[in-house]
Amino acid sequence: MLNSRLFRLQQNQSRHFSTVLIRTNWYTISCKYQDCSGLTSVTFGNSVFSIGSNAFKGCSGITSIDIPNSVASIGEMAFAGCSGLTSVSIPNSVAYIDYNAFEGCSGLTSVSIPNSVTYFGESAFDGCNGVTSVTITGNGTWNKWLIGLEKSQIQMLKVGSEITEVAGFGLKPNVVCSYAKVPPTCTDSSFIAYDAELHVPSAAAGSYCTAPYWQNFSIIKNDLTEKITLSQTEAECKVGDELQLKASAISANKPNELLWSTTDPSVASVDSVGQVTLHKKGECRIFASLASDQAVYASCLVIVCDAESGDVTGDGKVDVEDGNAVVNVILGLVASDELRATSDVTGDGKIDVEDVNIIINKILEL
Repeated sequence: MLNSRLFRLQQNQSRHFSTVLIRTNWYTISCKYQDCSGLTSVTFGNSVFSIGSNAFKGCSGITSIDIPNSVASIGEMAFAGCSGLTSVSIPNSVAYIDYNAFEGCSGLTSVSIPNSVTYFGESAFDGCNGVTSVTITGNGTWNKWLIGLEKSQIQMLKVGSEITEVAGFGLKPNVVCSYAKVPPTCTDSSFIAYDAELHVPSAAAGSYCTAPYWQNFSIIKNDLTEKITLSQTEAECKVGDELQLKASAISANKPNELLWSTTDPSVASVDSVGQVTLHKKGECRIFASLASDQAVYASCLVIVCDAESGDVTGDGKVDVEDGNAVVNVILGLVASDELRATSDVTGDGKIDVEDVNIIINKILEL
């Protein structure tokens, strides 16, 4: 875990500073700012990977936290005692929420949690008795018991657009909004009671009225009209390719501001307009969600393959330009680290005439 060098302070080094900028070139946040009650604003860099144990414990002045899409884990008691915190939106990149991560955040009223979370620590939201709204997001199955929130007086539970199965919440809300076009599969433990008011997409009322367990709700209203459509739902690309996703949104709130996110920024990252950068071989999902209601979203499965051997320039083809690029690296005319990495076509750790020969053979199809 990294130390106090993780941060650059906006005001001073005392316990009374109010603003912190976390640099983009650090990966883990330590407990340096525990009990900084005067801290009101935190700006995260986009390469922060982990929010460590006790990182912001007792920072009662913080009212909101924008956790970046690079974060994969939230440590034990990371935000415990942040009584001024009113809302938390956890991005699709987070897989691990440790024990008591948000314990005692008595000011919390709304929580958004993705199904990317594979570990949900005991009492993660214990003492968050003010939470009235919970949103479940992601693609696939939700099977987490929301430990701690069962003690809250939940008024509304929102089930995201691409949730396909609900194994259980442990909650008893007054209103349930399911944005999934197809009713998610349920079990007899998915809902504690069915006296809540159920709201579903306008075109899906019939299917919810006949779906197991969903049909048990006493009131079902087909009045949800918000939706997002992506230009692609699946894309197979190579490292170095360009991928631009476009989204169209229907929402009661104008303009339809979108939030873009990724489940694995090390494979593919996405900017604020849906431009995807492909980093390495692997799979991830790119999400576009409504800023006004993060239960409304759509996603694209992105499968990234290695660039073709010999495609030194990364333009998707092997030609004379690639040969010239390798020659320039050999002659020392190009110093780009990225170009040097792709110029080692043979993978033998050095760049020489053998790399050029492979490219020539590929061009001549030998």
